[in-house]
Amino acid sequence: TVRAVVRAIRSQGDDNVVLQLLACCADCILGCIEAIVEFFNKYAYVEIAMYGKAFVPAAKDTWTLIKDRGVDALINDCLIGNVLQMGAFLCAAVVALVAWLYITITKPEYNTTGSYTAPIIIAAFVLAMSMFMVLLKSIDSGAATTFVCLAEDPDAMARNNPQLFAMVREAYPQVVRGVHAVERF
Repeated sequence: TVRAVVRAIRSQGDDNVVLQLLACCADCILGCIEAIVEFFNKYAYVEIAMYGKAFVPAAKDTWTLIKDRGVDALINDCLIGNVLQMGAFLCAAVVALVAWLYITITKPEYNTTGSYTAPIIIAAFVLAMSMFMVLLKSIDSGAATTFVCLAEDPDAMARNNPQLFAMVREAYPQVVRGVHAVERF
């Protein structure tokens, strides 16, 4: 693949500065393309799960959604992701603090020299961060699903939760017009 070729060029440690610069640029461009594809697939999979579509029609509808609501989708994705990562980080920090307190207060026999304190705290932090990120992924998926459903069919929210729909319509009037619908609100 192109990624393997770029890695091979960069790892050779060649003195050719131009070749290294081109490899660095290619690596950056590939990273951007990867991020766009991951972002795109997230919403395509929501379409598949919600509407039972095949991947190609879901991808086409997602492309229409992103063309119509691209900035809103990006803001939704960035804000939710940052908040959830910060929450996972804070929870992991609390778990690491509790691990440190446990090691400090109980003074276990296996850690009389203190050589296991740092590895235990690091392991507690990494494990807690990983577990909380897995748990918080459902919230991220729920936010993506809500966005797709609202963008695809705002009438559903208008019928099921008129107060919330009124608040969304007031704050974001461009979001409440359906992607496949005619302006009705």
